[in-house]
Amino acid sequence: MEANDILSKLKPIIIILVIFSLVFFLRAEAADIGGVPDNYKSYYQEETGLPYFSEMDSYYNYRLTSNFIEHGYLGDTIQNGTDWDLHSFFPPGRSAEYPPLIVWVTAFFYYLANLFGDYPLLAVSFWTPAVIASLCVIPAYLFVRRITNDYGGITAGVLVGVATFYFSHTFVGFFDTDMFNMILPLFVVWFFSESITATDNRKKMIYAVLAAFSMLVFSLAWEGWWYIFYLVVFVAIVYLLVSKYLFKMDSFKLWSEYSSKKQWLLEQPVLLPLIIFIVLSLVLMFMAWGSSLFTYYLIQPISATKLQAATHTASYPNVFISVGELQVPDISTVVVDVGGVIPFVCGIFGLCIIFWNLRIQKARAKGKSKPPKKDRKPKRGRKSRKNRTKEPEKPVKEEKKKQAE
Repeated sequence: MEANDILSKLKPIIIILVIFSLVFFLRAEAADIGGVPDNYKSYYQEETGLPYFSEMDSYYNYRLTSNFIEHGYLGDTIQNGTDWDLHSFFPPGRSAEYPPLIVWVTAFFYYLANLFGDYPLLAVSFWTPAVIASLCVIPAYLFVRRITNDYGGITAGVLVGVATFYFSHTFVGFFDTDMFNMILPLFVVWFFSESITATDNRKKMIYAVLAAFSMLVFSLAWEGWWYIFYLVVFVAIVYLLVSKYLFKMDSFKLWSEYSSKKQWLLEQPVLLPLIIFIVLSLVLMFMAWGSSLFTYYLIQPISATKLQAATHTASYPNVFISVGELQVPDISTVVVDVGGVIPFVCGIFGLCIIFWNLRIQKARAKGKSKPPKKDRKPKRGRKSRKNRTKEPEKPVKEEKKKQAE
């Protein structure tokens, strides 16, 4: 019996390790350059035998990481108190202010690896994206397992780990910030979802705080952090309205029902964690980036609306066309990037099931809130069973008393 208990506790860990190994080894196959004949592989490899990085940004990230390990900051030098990159826009250079998480994580892996041997930074940078990207199966599995079962968690972990667009930007040798663009948003969404569904106010606040800190970490990983921030806020507002007026759930309570603003806010199942998430996220990111960069990133949705006009310019080369992240997506692109029509339809269907389950749980919770039977009052117009059995006995007792007299 004890062995079964231990196995049941270890089962989630074993499942995570299996899924992680699957998606990691799929990404690691790129190290062999399988599509290139053996006699031509030397043209695609560094002197160390590793393949070249897959795109230009990888070398930029590698150089920033090398600077950080050599002298403790990202730039080649410091000018007027700012990290300065002398290699970009040569000869004047430019600011080296850049999301530092990829540098910090790679430097950590570099120091860790060199505790067990002598590994160059190039090799560590080459393998880091596959390791970090494969970790996305952990929040995917745990999040979906929480609302379904082990089978749902396994399916989510595999689908997230091998998602087409994400996989094509996170195999070994693709040393860019894309490695963080699945795992960190998953933590943000997971913690925020838990803050909404939690029934205890203390847990609501804790999960909302964790979601805000996850948002801070994501902002240190990628300049496009505002995507997930605005998406979470927008979806939370839509959920609030849909659950209130379509599914008739108590997701929003009126101010008139409470005597104080504090009590009203504490009783809001969606609004309370949403306010905590928005306020704390903005404060943390403002402190991390400063007023100028923070404002610049926050208003990026306004700049994003200009992309469509930029793609029609005649100048060449046009980065708004050649760089995939700067292209304006359409519905067909979204469907392809999530894995095809079937995963897209299943995702929409899954959202409907989640809403329906929440409504059923709410109805059950209301049913359980009824007072116990001993405290319930008998309905009017009906007499309790106890009174019905006692009434015919009264005249019998009175006749016996008269006979005794």
